[in-house]
Amino acid sequence: MFGFFRTLLLDPKDAESAHQLASERPYLGNDFFPSLPSVRDVLAAEMPWSPRFKLTFGYDVPDAVPPPALRCHWQDNGIKLHQVAIDFSSENTSETGLGGAYDVPSYEFAARFGLRQLPGTLDLVGLDGRRASAAFRADEPWRGHLLFLRRDLVEDFAGDQRIMQAAWGEREVTVDWRSVPSWVREAQRSHANVWRHIRMLGAAQRNPES
Repeated sequence: MFGFFRTLLLDPKDAESAHQLASERPYLGNDFFPSLPSVRDVLAAEMPWSPRFKLTFGYDVPDAVPPPALRCHWQDNGIKLHQVAIDFSSENTSETGLGGAYDVPSYEFAARFGLRQLPGTLDLVGLDGRRASAAFRADEPWRGHLLFLRRDLVEDFAGDQRIMQAAWGEREVTVDWRSVPSWVREAQRSHANVWRHIRMLGAAQRNPES
């Protein structure tokens, strides 16, 4: 079994539509929940303070990145997503190279809380020394990325926006692919092998006492 895990920030007016779209879509595919936008050619030591670490989103601006969104079709404007993290890979030709990509907090998230890089890592801490984030990457035989963000900071950053947590993937079986059983083919055609769990969090749920 494999899975993808995403945490998305949505405008409150888009929350119901996003939940319905993600819940009812027969097959989510690899890109329905868009990949994190990438930052390249920035030294690891420049993360997160360098202006070159900041992404510009748009369609008609030089060097801009297409705004991340949930879309039924690629031609749609889609449901806008707010940026919390990015995919970061510094130049790999020097001793400061990371040797691969990592998921890290966005420039906007780091600037909001005045976060600084913990020396020798891609993790961020506040001016009070408390850890704010932790970046992990698994290599063979497992593959994947994980970014931990402290909950109170995420809630503060989200404000009145809605948080959607989405997990989905596929259950797989080992068969002789030269002679695949009919029930396996049927499960694939009907997407019965797909699993998903989608949860919406609102301001009241994040702060029960308020």
